[in-house]
Amino acid sequence: MRSEELKDFYAELTAAGFEFEGYATRKTGKTHWGRDIVADYGILKEKNGYGIEMERLADVLAFAEKRRVHFVIIPEVRAIRKSGQPKADATPIQPKCEVAACFIHEHASFDFVCSCLKALKLLKQNFLYLQEDERILEWAHLLERTNEEMVNFRKKAYEPENLFENSARIRNYLLNEGYAMRNVNNVILYMEEWVDERVVDSMFNAIDCIRLVSCEGII
Repeated sequence: MRSEELKDFYAELTAAGFEFEGYATRKTGKTHWGRDIVADYGILKEKNGYGIEMERLADVLAFAEKRRVHFVIIPEVRAIRKSGQPKADATPIQPKCEVAACFIHEHASFDFVCSCLKALKLLKQNFLYLQEDERILEWAHLLERTNEEMVNFRKKAYEPENLFENSARIRNYLLNEGYAMRNVNNVILYMEEWVDERVVDSMFNAIDCIRLVSCEGII
């Protein structure tokens, strides 16, 4: 289960001695900016006998940067199952030569930052925000925090020395804010024009794609 949109990237990984076995994929379709964004989650395997060492992970990151794909590593996940599959049938991850990973179109984080900033600006122009309505203030604060996390993630996305820390930070943030991010499209209720609603849709589509790193439906 892998996205067709990332087939060229996976072909390069295979040629370099890696295999990616996909267990979940998320496709959101075109965003407000006209891009299709996808994410795949599964097991990255090193097939040449070197194991999952930092040097080999740096090779994967180099291929990812070339193809403008985010590489998020999730070493704490020790078994993976497809959504709906019994836990007893979960596939164990071999620690020496395999690791759980997520590959995400770079467009996703870029589109989120752009649309989030626009949505935040529109929120702050809303009458209820000016009246310090508690709910709209909470949404604004959430967007500010999430945008900050995404900007930080993008800055370090292709730095091998920050691969583990950067991956853990974005994953933990989305795990902690999971419920709120699943409902962030409620911001649309505060948009006054249909074109502004499209901005919120774009923001939601992008973060929904990125949230695959939190392993929903998978262990």
